[in-house]
Amino acid sequence: MAPLAQSIFRTLAFFDAQNLALSLAEIQNYLVYPHFDLSRSSTTLPTPGEGLGERSPALMKLETILEIELVDKVGYAEGFYFLAGREGLAKLRQEYYRESLRRLRQAKKILYFLRFVPYVRAMAISGSVALLGAVQDSDIDLFILTAPKRIWLARLFVSAYFQILGLRRHGLYTKNRFCLNHYLEAGREIEEDKNLYTAVEYASLLPVLGRREIEKFWEQNAWIRAYLPAAWYGETRLPYFDFERSRLAGILEFLLNWTIGPIFNLLAGLYQRQRIRLQENIIVSNQELSFHPDSRGQRILARFAGRVDKSVN
Repeated sequence: MAPLAQSIFRTLAFFDAQNLALSLAEIQNYLVYPHFDLSRSSTTLPTPGEGLGERSPALMKLETILEIELVDKVGYAEGFYFLAGREGLAKLRQEYYRESLRRLRQAKKILYFLRFVPYVRAMAISGSVALLGAVQDSDIDLFILTAPKRIWLARLFVSAYFQILGLRRHGLYTKNRFCLNHYLEAGREIEEDKNLYTAVEYASLLPVLGRREIEKFWEQNAWIRAYLPAAWYGETRLPYFDFERSRLAGILEFLLNWTIGPIFNLLAGLYQRQRIRLQENIIVSNQELSFHPDSRGQRILARFAGRVDKSVN
């Protein structure tokens, strides 16, 4: 199998592990870097942003490979590609689209008011909703960038907002709720848990608030392109989500910083640390808070490896 054909197959295999069929444009955007060194190959992957136009040469090249080199390994229906024998994923993906769009409409109404919350520099929707792969019981994952040295206060304020609305995910209450599972200081690079699963997670972020800060995050985390060299972040993909921080948030920050802000952040950190139950895949520091105790990413990567091994054997 030629290098680019292998890359296409691995991309479909990775998303098949999540029961997701892909459109041609999605295959290009999430094209998984093969396990061998492509720099020594005559095959060139599409560059980021290449092939965004309809029937572009880049997309036509991928389509040709899918229809000729991978014809026995890949199926096509309803505008989506999937591994052979997984025809049902095409119809499922249409249902996932509808579920995701419903949650995005809900999120727009709720997330708008977070522009008034102090110390929140940026926010993006992540996970299944960002990938347009939400199921009926899905929650809405949020990735939040905070002001430096104020991560605990930012988490306290954001958590309080969703708690008051009764929309914070906890326990068995997940459907249509918000999962506040990742906070990171603005300007920080991800230092732990770098793999294909997290690369796709970050590459698929849908900026809601502070788009420029999210773009800086992408630039600072160049390791993402080691896994997804053709990923195109571009401008906000959902313009109606392009919220900007309110001046009121800045005023509140100024007042807090000159009064109780520093000590309040320290006390908030001490209180929250006591309540956090440390487990595997949970990161707790003064720069990053990440809560993924169920290790879904590792399960997906294991399934992906199994599908790739099966294709080789």
